Amino acid sequence: MAVRQIQVLGLCRWSYPSQPGAFKWDGETFDDLLTQIYDPDRLAMRLLFLEHVWLPSVRSQIDKDFEIVMLMGNDLPVGPEVEALIKDIPQIKPVYMPTGRNHREVCNEVMIAHRDPDAKVIAEFRLDDDDAVASEFVAMARSEFLKFRPMFYDATRVALDFTSGFVLDAGEDVTVTPVDARCWVPGTVQYCRPHNPHSLLDIPHLDIWKRMPVMSDGRVPMFVRGSHADNDSNLQRRLRESDGTRASDEEISTILQVRFGIDMPMLRSAWKKHQAGLAGRS
Repeated sequence: MAVRQIQVLGLCRWSYPSQPGAFKWDGETFDDLLTQIYDPDRLAMRLLFLEHVWLPSVRSQIDKDFEIVMLMGNDLPVGPEVEALIKDIPQIKPVYMPTGRNHREVCNEVMIAHRDPDAKVIAEFRLDDDDAVASEFVAMARSEFLKFRPMFYDATRVALDFTSGFVLDAGEDVTVTPVDARCWVPGTVQYCRPHNPHSLLDIPHLDIWKRMPVMSDGRVPMFVRGSHADNDSNLQRRLRESDGTRASDEEISTILQVRFGIDMPMLRSAWKKHQAGLAGRS
């Protein structure tokens, strides 16, 4: 059997309730956090983004040789709904873990467990459940490594940072803004050896450039970052619009469809229906 040269391995933490303190909006107790994360309205919104943003981009990958670990709590109320949405994508590996674990420890555990020990290099990335990556993301995560392979032999880890993308903001409507950003979660790939005891959660993503060699690539849009009321990150505070020419809404919709598989009219329709449902119960 041929040795696998580069394993492309992703992580998505799908509403996993970790030990309180991992995120700024965590409640004072684990019961508070569990109530918040498993709130039916919140889970409905997360399912919406999973179906209309995250999964289309995963399905659109031109290089099918990858795995994504989907980390979920073993008591997730909508587990069957998630399973139904991902069942046609063999690259997604659902993993149910006991809740309340230390956030970084459980993420590292599941990532390391899914590494190919015989691979030469592990290319790790992570996506939140409202993010997306361009259709050539996996292919470029593999091919671009060759450009800085010599550096890899002198460093424990190196990273590739795709700096061009979009922020998809869901408020009263769904709007999209082109952005340039350094070391944002859906635009970054970290490379390590399979037996490295650390994983991509050990370093805050905005500090990656301080801790390892990073090659930046801003040639084409490579990520979509979701933004809405349930975000832990204050994206508006860090949002820097792209230096390039501002595309029209129609042009952006075409880019999202062609490069990410995202159908903006369908997404907007689903979002309006979700908002109407919330308003009808208020």
